[in-house]
Amino acid sequence: MTEPNAKQKRFLEALRRHERKGTSFTVESLAIETDWTPSTVKTYVSKKLLGRFVFKEEDGERFEVRHLLELPDADFSAIMSQKGSFDQIANQLDHLSKSEWEQAIEVLVRAGRRRGFDTTPLLERLLEGVR
Repeated sequence: MTEPNAKQKRFLEALRRHERKGTSFTVESLAIETDWTPSTVKTYVSKKLLGRFVFKEEDGERFEVRHLLELPDADFSAIMSQKGSFDQIANQLDHLSKSEWEQAIEVLVRAGRRRGFDTTPLLERLLEGVR
């Protein structure tokens, strides 16, 4: 895996700063912090990070960051560089019924365990994210 480029690193550090301090951000404020355009920040937040590491607050305008402090830089770079695979899966999940959605989660967890992955930390992070 490759390390983040300079722009991605600045973006990651800004997000981690918010997580460390427990502060939230808007698309516009993060654009100023990172020297990116608001549309670029909005794209990366909504298509790559939302629901995984960035979560909307109740007002719908502000976001909070979770679980980026422990994520290796190279993993962040891989997430940012994905060519739509996560987006395609997420779009498919949008059309599932509740029981189909639950079955999809179970299938993924079982597949990970068969491959020898310890899924417990991920499941704990997911549970923490919905509390």
